[in-house]
Amino acid sequence: MTIPAIWRATTLGEQLTFQRGFDITKKQQQEGPYPVVSSSGPNSTHDQFMVKGPGIVIGRKGTLGTVFLVHSDFWPHDTTLWVKDFHDNDPQFAYYFLKTMGFEQYDCGASNPTLNRNHIHGLPVLYPTLPVQRKIASLLSAYDDLIENNTRRIAVLEEMAQALYREWFVRFRFPGHENVPLVPSPLGDIPQGWHVHRLDEVCSGIVDSEHKTAPTQSDGNPCIRTPNIGKGYFLLSEVRRVSSETYALWTRRAIPQEGDLILAREAPVGNVAIIPSRLTPCLGQRTVLVQARRETISPHYLLRILLSDVSQNAFAAVSSGATVAHLNLKDLRGMMILVADQAVRVLVNPCFEAIDKQIACLLQRNELLRKTRDLLLPKLITGQLDVEHLDIDAGEPLTV
Repeated sequence: MTIPAIWRATTLGEQLTFQRGFDITKKQQQEGPYPVVSSSGPNSTHDQFMVKGPGIVIGRKGTLGTVFLVHSDFWPHDTTLWVKDFHDNDPQFAYYFLKTMGFEQYDCGASNPTLNRNHIHGLPVLYPTLPVQRKIASLLSAYDDLIENNTRRIAVLEEMAQALYREWFVRFRFPGHENVPLVPSPLGDIPQGWHVHRLDEVCSGIVDSEHKTAPTQSDGNPCIRTPNIGKGYFLLSEVRRVSSETYALWTRRAIPQEGDLILAREAPVGNVAIIPSRLTPCLGQRTVLVQARRETISPHYLLRILLSDVSQNAFAAVSSGATVAHLNLKDLRGMMILVADQAVRVLVNPCFEAIDKQIACLLQRNELLRKTRDLLLPKLITGQLDVEHLDIDAGEPLTV
């Protein structure tokens, strides 16, 4: 395909000038409003900044190929390179453009992966005119805006579920609570007719993963690892996949089913999510499959129990490990939980289930949006899809 004339042959350094980040240790950081962006992203904050936003940061050391668009003032860590000069190019387009560069292939480190800015400055690239940059950035950012909006809706739904749980099952202000006396229990005073159980008493299975590595296959079965487990839902944007043979081997002890829960035993301990209907995963390292006895307790209700502050504090209290907090399977099985009587569960179960279905729907939409964006990204960035004559409102550009 012929590339439109508006794309000109140049070098990356002529369009974007990179500068090495600034060293700062965890001990030196003081909590503040400015993100400290390392090669793995904005994982901490500081009360000072070194670069005015918006800006772009890429991984220089350790993790290569990562690209982050930072809207606020920020501190780029020494493990990164940041764009010092955009040369009047559109920053948002530059962000998408850099995501297609595959910087990990330019590793020049002897032992630790390292990116040299002088090497990448000379890379030959095709770069379009500014109006085209803004049109492409507008198209791609529309997908990201929808994804971000759905992500905020998911967070609101999850908070609604937890607020309902706190009101009914922590404060005991459920419908008709005025007529139910409190009685002593191992967990303190609880409504009469409610019961305290060990977790394994309300579960048909609590099974941990039995392997240590996860060889990947692009079109295989999904393998849920601890980074994929959020608080109530899965983060599927970077899920790994394994072969059918590996899947069969790793599910020989228990096959995860719709409605089962997967819990993280490490980093972050206690994150747990419910398996939606379309997902047939196997367990990644340091995860646990929790299967509710559905004749006894709804998995949606059990999910809220495990996400509650009481359970999360219990996970933290029993976790051990010199360097990484680790949840012992024996402690998990013996954890005491409070289960409401059937009348209350019958009222609340449809509420929790409806929320989880909405969350699953939004997650699926985000998955489709990401796939569509990622299919368009290389075609737009390389000029294979010509947008010059499309009537696109590019909106207000990011200014630096």
